[in-house]
Amino acid sequence: MTYYRDVHAWQMRASVSIPSNIAEGYGRWSRREHVHFLYIARGSLLELETQLFIAFDLEYLRPAQFDDLLRTTEAIGRKLNGLIRYYKHNGSPEPRPPTPEP
Repeated sequence: MTYYRDVHAWQMRASVSIPSNIAEGYGRWSRREHVHFLYIARGSLLELETQLFIAFDLEYLRPAQFDDLLRTTEAIGRKLNGLIRYYKHNGSPEPRPPTPEP
């Protein structure tokens, strides 16, 4: 049962890392840095997909659950790849100014 909790913890870290890296990239000042963090988010997504395959192989997920989760990660991957293509060719949105200090 401990291994199941470990797999679940890995999946949670990877899934939280995806939007966190997208947000961090958005807050960067250069297009290059922005795209870099989108690539990191993509890596976290692929890590999550790998963990789903492992969880399925270890029978922690039923086939229907696995299929649904895999379809979701694939859809997110298509959107993320689209963002990467867009920002690489069209530039990043205007950088966000630093938050003023109180």
